[in-house]
Amino acid sequence: MFERGEKRLIFVAGDHASGIDSAVAKTVRGAFNRRKPQAVVVEGLVSGDEADTAGRLRSAKDFAAKRPREFPENYYPIYLADRAKIPFAGGEPALKAKLEYLQPFGYSAEDLLGLSVASNVGALHKDCADRAKCARMLDFLADKVAKELDLGAGWDFAGYEQWYARRAELEKPANSLTTEDCRPDGGPKATFLQMMGYRLELIREAAIVRQISALLNAHDRVLVVYGSGHLLRQRPVWIKALGPSKESKPF
Repeated sequence: MFERGEKRLIFVAGDHASGIDSAVAKTVRGAFNRRKPQAVVVEGLVSGDEADTAGRLRSAKDFAAKRPREFPENYYPIYLADRAKIPFAGGEPALKAKLEYLQPFGYSAEDLLGLSVASNVGALHKDCADRAKCARMLDFLADKVAKELDLGAGWDFAGYEQWYARRAELEKPANSLTTEDCRPDGGPKATFLQMMGYRLELIREAAIVRQISALLNAHDRVLVVYGSGHLLRQRPVWIKALGPSKESKPF
């Protein structure tokens, strides 16, 4: 936790585990119970995208109704925020901003669509073991991303699989990815997906910091639930703004 005066930034650095018995879920519950956040920032949501926000909330409620013990890391805080009647938001930059940033590196709109779907396959790894189930869950996402990137209608999971076969450089089915397969990596052994994610990190971190800062300006207590790598990269920013973190153990 970072704090200065009345301002509190509670940053839960996740490992993208699922289930309400995971260390991250327990830490998030503890943060809600002890720190009483007034707003929440979660990974995966596009900043300012009301349709995306509404869709994530529907999915979170669906997990609560059907599989309450299996919440993915980024849906659980949305569910808790809704129960607490506090706002939640994402820090992800818009897709077109990402594409504009990626194009000088030789990536296309189709590549960004592929990474967007692949990242969700990794996050939903258990569900995606069943290819048909995975397709049902992600057909809408593929179509939505394609329209936002002006690729036209009609894109679906099968279209993602065709792209994956051409570009992903992985000898495993397109529906079997894990979060590790999509993690940002700029090293010599990085895959196509990992390198693209690495290229995006600069624009992502700037957008996430802007969103957190905006909520800190509006509220005194803000909870952030993002992957641990984001805290590693952002820590100097929050130390400069709020001082050294004062609590580093799970709740």
